[in-house]
Amino acid sequence: MHKGLQRQLKRGLGIADQDGYARVLAEAGALALQPGVSAELSALLRGLDDFLQRVEASYEQADRDLELRTRSLELSSAELNAANSRLRADVAARSLLHEAVRNIAIGFTIYDPADRLVMCNEAYLSFYEESRDLIVPGATFEEIVRQGAERGQYKQAIGWVERAGPDCLDRISAEINGALRG
Repeated sequence: MHKGLQRQLKRGLGIADQDGYARVLAEAGALALQPGVSAELSALLRGLDDFLQRVEASYEQADRDLELRTRSLELSSAELNAANSRLRADVAARSLLHEAVRNIAIGFTIYDPADRLVMCNEAYLSFYEESRDLIVPGATFEEIVRQGAERGQYKQAIGWVERAGPDCLDRISAEINGALRG
């Protein structure tokens, strides 16, 4: 018998153990056959064993459900812990990268595949004081160079933005890179 059902029978009906349960069911069955017992009470007494078996099955199903929920939570917790560990490692790696880039003595930038600035260091920013406020993560190379040229940041580029057309940025980039190397 399920221990939860056994506890309830003991607490609610004073049936202490399996033997007591069997005796009560036998008495209920015998009482159901006595003359003068109403049909409803007779049906209740005869159906008591089946009813209690269904209650016991419900307890067992609740235990299985609890076990499944517990296992599911354990798996979810393990997955979250693994994800948190990966995120902590990623944050540590990014912090290390940012620190390394920040401490490089020469000007350094990283652009993503869409030509958006990901990061640069102070040495790079110090070359471009007039357009320093334009050089921020997320700004495109074109935006930085075009607006910097409009401010006169790139002396070599004065007039190029208007005259050069589509290859303007390539030439400005080459000029800037040459100036940084030289």
